Amino acid sequence: MAEPLVTGEDVRNYLRLQDSADAAWLQDAADAATDYVNSLAHVDATEWDYRTRTGAIMLAGRLYSSRNAPLGAAGFDSMGGVISARTDPEVARLLRIGRYTPPAVDGPVTLT
Repeated sequence: MAEPLVTGEDVRNYLRLQDSADAAWLQDAADAATDYVNSLAHVDATEWDYRTRTGAIMLAGRLYSSRNAPLGAAGFDSMGGVISARTDPEVARLLRIGRYTPPAVDGPVTLT
């Protein structure tokens, strides 16, 4: 079996977590992000460039952190609720998803 492209340890380091009490959840987030990134048509599932790997680690970090933000509520401060953003444009740019998806042609092209 090939070594995983993103590990729970990568996510822990990215989030600067001191302990590994949630090691299983960190690995689940890393696995989910890896599975998603590998499903993208423009990504080679066997070898990622630095941009793709960094985006996958950031995505896994968001997945891990979102467990503390049910329904998007990340917490409360003196002004009221703090809402977490639904998307991250940096992750979208790195993974080339959403509005940053590279143009593609579906099916054969006939030039006339």
